[in-house]
Amino acid sequence: MKLPATAATATARKARRPAFTLLEVLAVVFIMAIFASIVTVLSPANPKGREGAQNVAENLFNVARGTAALATNPDPQPEKNPLFNIRARLIVLKDKEGNHPDDHLRRIRIIIGGTKKSESTALTDYRWYCSEALDAFLPDGFYMVPPDDPDNGLAEAYRSKINLRDGGTYIMRLNYNPDRNSQNEGSGDSEWYYYEFNNDGTSNMNSSTFIVAKGSTIIKDGGKIEISFDKDESGLPKEITGLWVASASSRFVPFDSAEEMRKLEDL
Repeated sequence: MKLPATAATATARKARRPAFTLLEVLAVVFIMAIFASIVTVLSPANPKGREGAQNVAENLFNVARGTAALATNPDPQPEKNPLFNIRARLIVLKDKEGNHPDDHLRRIRIIIGGTKKSESTALTDYRWYCSEALDAFLPDGFYMVPPDDPDNGLAEAYRSKINLRDGGTYIMRLNYNPDRNSQNEGSGDSEWYYYEFNNDGTSNMNSSTFIVAKGSTIIKDGGKIEISFDKDESGLPKEITGLWVASASSRFVPFDSAEEMRKLEDL
């Protein structure tokens, strides 16, 4: 039986409709995994204490790496304002001055940046964008162990692992304003530590550690903040957790003690 022209045309169009490619399917799965990580971090049912700190750290690092790999222009008008060399940063607030005492070394945000010219990769050419949806906190009583604090007992481990690919050592810090939707590199008025990922999922650092430990906030004269970490007999913070980040393989290795951290092959 001969089909009417309209039915034949519709049938032909249906037959010509391309199937999803493997790359498209993997991209959708990747996006779903990122959203699942965000939901897990923000869920009220997320575990507290050290387990909760480990969950927050691991999920947010996965979100940062995945966001960078998607390489999506974060500008609200991407066609008008194209961006290149997309990167993502996981940033942690350093606020020893006491402006936000509950956020110091606990508030974590993911920001996304790019340059206006494809040939430009200098940090000074980057513009960074943020979303409140990518804003989270470590559980109460747990703080990032700052890599530049000589009194925390882990500064040497940090210095040995926050290494640039050219062999230099550098504590990653930036000035950033969390109340702005977008801003140029270094234009903010608060200081944050950061871990950065390229759009291939790797980091500019050979390897690094993100260390979290149990502690308490001490308000000093003038309103300045100090975090007192619970320490063991050897002077190391107790109830340690965190991640070792391998840049080349884009791999995260969790640890739950100082002993586990020091046993990692490249640490």
